[in-house]
Amino acid sequence: MSAPGRLQRLFDRLHDFADRGWSGLAVFAYGVLQNLIVPGLADALFLPLSLAQPRRAYRLAFAALAGTLVGATLLFWIGGHALDPLVDSVGRWVGVTPAGLERAESLLTKYGWLLIIGSTFSPLSTKLLAVSSAAFGLPYLVFISALAAGRGVRVLLFAWAIQRFGARAVREALGLTATPDNGESAAITGELVATTAEPLAGTVSSIAQERVPPHKIPSHDST
Repeated sequence: MSAPGRLQRLFDRLHDFADRGWSGLAVFAYGVLQNLIVPGLADALFLPLSLAQPRRAYRLAFAALAGTLVGATLLFWIGGHALDPLVDSVGRWVGVTPAGLERAESLLTKYGWLLIIGSTFSPLSTKLLAVSSAAFGLPYLVFISALAAGRGVRVLLFAWAIQRFGARAVREALGLTATPDNGESAAITGELVATTAEPLAGTVSSIAQERVPPHKIPSHDST
């Protein structure tokens, strides 16, 4: 099965779990996985479920935030204690490469915690920044506070908009054409996943075909 196919299978399982009444736990679980190793959009489960169940939007927002913080904390620990094994094994899969680490170190030196907040509203990889923050000495409390602020504002803003303007208005504002059928949200997730399937397939193909030369991880020692 292809990588996009496995990702879709994960979403199918999580939606099945949510349909049994465990939507909050499903959103939390995806938040942890997405911030650890699963590629794709951070809101790919929270947003569709919130659009399908507007009255639960705030509850799902807090579940998404909690999952993000737990997953990012685990990756931060890995960045501080097991950076070499991470880069050697699944680093390219999660966007943690020697070149990426060099860029992240430069950006963190320049912008600090503001970069962490900005990553929650931009294509910047929070996985890469979690690893880099630990590897290059950004204190954990600074990192997790900035991440909580940025991600919290994002998901709570979505929840507020859904309850204030309605799910249909938010779908239209985001350019989503799929609509939940009888409270089901899988169609919306499918549309969101489709936007990342082609780039993901290209990434997997390049990893499979390219021989990566021995790398040197940027040193973060003070000496």
